[in-house]
Formats: sequence, C-alpha cells, structure tokens
Amino acid sequence: MQRFSRLNLDKKIQVFLGVVICLVAIVCLSVSGLLFTRSSQQRSQALAQEEIAALAGSFASSLRSYKSTAWTVMMDASIKAFLHQEDLPPEKKADAAGNAKAALSSILNQQSSINFIAVIPEGAGGEDFIYRSSALVATGFMNAYEEDCENSIRPGKGTIRFSYSDAYDKGGTPYFNLYAPLYDTSKLGQTLGLVCISINDAVLNQIRSRNDRLLSSNVTLVAGDKQPVVSSGKDPTFDSGLELSGDSGSYQAFHTLYVFKKVDGWNYYMVMSLPRTSLYRDSYAIILISAGITAALAALTFFLSRKIVRRFYKPLDDIVQKMDSVSTGEIKTRIAENLWGEDFSKLASGFNIMMQRIECLMAQVVQEQYEMDQIKFNALQSQIQPHFLYNTLECIRWQAKADKDSDTSVLIKAFANYYRICLSGGKDIIDLSQEIEHIRNYLTIQNIRFDNVIDCEIDIPEKYFSVLIPKMTLQPLIENSICHGIIKKEGNRGAIAIKAFDAEGVLSIVVSDDGVGLSRADLNKLNESLKCHENIPGYGVANVNRRIELIYGPSFGLHFEAAEAGGLEAWIAIPLDSGIKYKGVL
Repeated sequence: MQRFSRLNLDKKIQVFLGVVICLVAIVCLSVSGLLFTRSSQQRSQALAQEEIAALAGSFASSLRSYKSTAWTVMMDASIKAFLHQEDLPPEKKADAAGNAKAALSSILNQQSSINFIAVIPEGAGGEDFIYRSSALVATGFMNAYEEDCENSIRPGKGTIRFSYSDAYDKGGTPYFNLYAPLYDTSKLGQTLGLVCISINDAVLNQIRSRNDRLLSSNVTLVAGDKQPVVSSGKDPTFDSGLELSGDSGSYQAFHTLYVFKKVDGWNYYMVMSLPRTSLYRDSYAIILISAGITAALAALTFFLSRKIVRRFYKPLDDIVQKMDSVSTGEIKTRIAENLWGEDFSKLASGFNIMMQRIECLMAQVVQEQYEMDQIKFNALQSQIQPHFLYNTLECIRWQAKADKDSDTSVLIKAFANYYRICLSGGKDIIDLSQEIEHIRNYLTIQNIRFDNVIDCEIDIPEKYFSVLIPKMTLQPLIENSICHGIIKKEGNRGAIAIKAFDAEGVLSIVVSDDGVGLSRADLNKLNESLKCHENIPGYGVANVNRRIELIYGPSFGLHFEAAEAGGLEAWIAIPLDSGIKYKGVL
C-alpha cells in the first residue's frame, strides 16, 4: 500500500483497471479450466482402458498358444519315448533322441516366435537333455535353466510357470520363458521331465519398446503378487499399494492415475500409469488461447487507459519531469508557457523565473570560488619562489670571499638556471622535463655548498617528460631529504633516488633518500597533517601537497612512506592526462 500511495495518479488508475481485469480473467480461466481438465481426464482414461484391454487380450491369446504348445510336447510319442529311454536297449537310445529332436523341430517350425525348446529328463545332468533352437545357442544351458526355473512364477492354475529374463541370451535381451512338467500318461502323477520353451513374445516386446510421447504414460505387466514383470519405462512407476482386484479398474495415487485390466484366465494384470499433467494436456491449448485473449484485452485496456489518463495528466507530468531534470543538475531546464491553460501557464512561468535566479546564483558562486582558489594558489606559490633565494646568495657570498675559483662560476650559473625556471615566463605549470632540469641545478648548488656529499640518481622515462606538473614540486622534497635526512646522518653523506611510473592513468613520482628517516608515529602524524591541511614545519612540503590538490583535485597529492634504505619516500600522484581542475592557472 505504501508503494501504491507513492505512484502517480495515472499509474494508480492503470493499476486499478489492471486488477479488475485480472480478477475477471482469473475467474473465467478457473471455471473453463476446471471443465476442460475434467473432460480431458475422462477422455484420456477411456483411451488408456481401451489400450490395456487390447494388450491384455493379445497377451491372453499368446499364453493360451504357449500352453497348447507345452501340451503338444507333453503328448508327443517321440518325446515320451525319449523320456523312457532307460527302458530301451543302448542301441535304440540314440534313435529315440533323434526322433525326439525331429519332433521338437516340427513344433519349432510351427511357432515363429519360439527361440528354442528344450526337454530335460527327470534327474538329467550334463548333456542328457535335447534341444532345438531357431535363434539362441545353449551355452551353459543347464546352469542357466536351473537358476531361471527356480526364479519363475506360477501365474495361474496348473503347473505351468513363467519367467521374463535374459538368462539364455548373452546380449542381455530378456525373453519370456515357459517351464512345464512332463507327466507319464500311463502312471498318474509320475513326472518324467520338464520342457523349457523360450519365446520372443510380441506383446512383451511391444510393452518394452513402447514410447508414448503424447500422454507420457507407462504400461507395466504385473504378476498376481504385485511383482512387475516388464515395463515400458526405464523406471517403472508402479505403486505396490495398488488394489488389483476384479476384471478392471482405476486407482489414483501420488499425482498419478493407474488403470488396470486383468489378463483373462491368468493371474496377470496390465497396468497403465498416467501422470496427471499428461491427462490435462489436451486442455492446455484452450487454456492458453483463453489466457492469450485475456492478456490481449488487458493490454488493450492498459493502452487505452494510458492514452486517456496521460492526455489529462500531461501538463502536471511535464512539470514533474522538468523538476526531475533539475534534480540531476540540468539547471538550464525551462517549461514552455504557451501550450497549456491559464492555471498551468502560471505554474510554468513561476518555475522558469525560479530556475533563472538559481542559475545566476550558481554562476556567481562558481566565479567567486574560482577567484578564491586562484588567490590561494598564487599566495602559496609566492611563498615558495623566494624561499631559497636567501640561502643561495649567502652561499655565493661566502664562496667568493673564501676562494675565487671555478666553483664560484658553476655556482652562479646553476643559480641563474635555477631562477630562470622559477620564473618560467610567469607560468605556474611546466613540463616534467623542466622540473628535472630545475632540480639538477638545485643539486649542483647544494653539492657545492656541502662539499659533494649528495649522490642523486634520476630514473624517469622520457615518455613522461611532457607531463604537466606545478613548478617547484620536486625541489622542496629534495631540500627536505638533504636538510632533515642526509645532513643529520652519520658521516653527512647520502643518496637521493627519483623515479616515475604510471598505473591506471595516474603518474607516481617517488623521491627517496637514505637519511635518518622518521619513526612510524612521526610518519603517520606527517601524513595525517597533509590530509587535514594542518601546519607542519617548513613551507615546502605543505605547499607542494596543497598546490597539487588545488590544480588536479583532492584525489591527487603527496604522502610519505618509509624507504627500504632507511630514509623516507615521498610519493607524488598527478594525472597523466594533465586534467587541470582550474584551467586559469596555466
């Protein structure tokens, strides 16, 4: 509600209309969706019952055919003779086995779906059985037969047992295997052996290879003890809690509809599982069409309401947009006064007058701030320019008085060059190459003054020579290194190193010495003083830092670190692109 209350008037109207349309659409879609989904479920359930009824009928017919084949083997005279071969003389046993094999071949030729037929006499072992095959080779038959026969099930009345396994196929293809005892018809209840028939059943193959992409259904052949035999899915979705009773029926569990049909005359059930989502698939298209029509009507309503509301709201909205532009800094924003009615024209006129006055005041503040910064910069620069003059004149005076030699000439020349760069034609910003020449002259003067106790190494690539830098930036730092670092060092001799490198558009110039340095506490105090613009001993360091900030901005400047050689490192950061904050200082 808080977010809604902050919306513009036109947005509130659009939201209200949108909510009304959505509520009507939800009611319509709910009612139509309920009717269509119920109809779709009934239709899908009817189709599922028809399919599994057909499969159950085909499988019942196949089972009757396999049972008839088993009885044919049992009643064949040649088979009976082979099973009574212990009563035959040795010379006739081979003939009995041959006749039995011929009978099996005849039966095998009549059933194209049979892979092989094997007859195993009672108590047989080794190669005592007879075997006829159309597809498989009986390698290790007795071991496979004993294990598979033990795992077979009895799905109906009588002694016939079935299994569905790959016991007789090295390639892992499962087949339907029938096991039936062979009785002696002359002696009631006496078992002579057992017949094994391996069948490539078309119905089971159809179930295993079934792929129902339309309903995503799964068909499972289930034995009477609720044990799945074969399924069309990789992971059979069979609920062991199904109540499989009667001839047919349906059952719902875990968002799945189960439809089952009993195989006539056998304790087998054909079960089809259908996910509820697939049952409603036929109604999805109608629901989507309805949703599309509703969305189109909603969009049309939003469009028309936006046009109508915006037409009346436009004058006030224009004022709000102009004020937003002002808040982003566009102070030259103005509103046309002659396009609206009298009331909004007065409002626009007052807005324009207010912005005109604000623009004048801001220009005045900027000009005053520039003039103040320029005054501060010039004051700081004027403090540095004469700072070194007095010491140099004193040095020349004493040098000339003590010994008039060539050193005096060198000193005077260096002094002249020094002040030539100091003046720089009135410029306060010079190239880095001129600043380097300036500090070379300064070091010449100081080495004459202190008897060549200062070594200096300048390692600045020529590609940085054209970078603009405030003049007299490096000299106060070098003077600081000499007076407060090297001269106070034991032996009064030291070295100064100057190097430069860039990182992400910022040029860093490092002035380091091997002087006495500062303690960690004093070093931190010095850096904090630079940040806060507090007074620190001497003009040079504070002025260098303040000038860089005034020219390039507060993100650039000076800070100190402890040098590896034991002294101090002064780090100067200036922009490589020579972006000057106040162009007037050039």
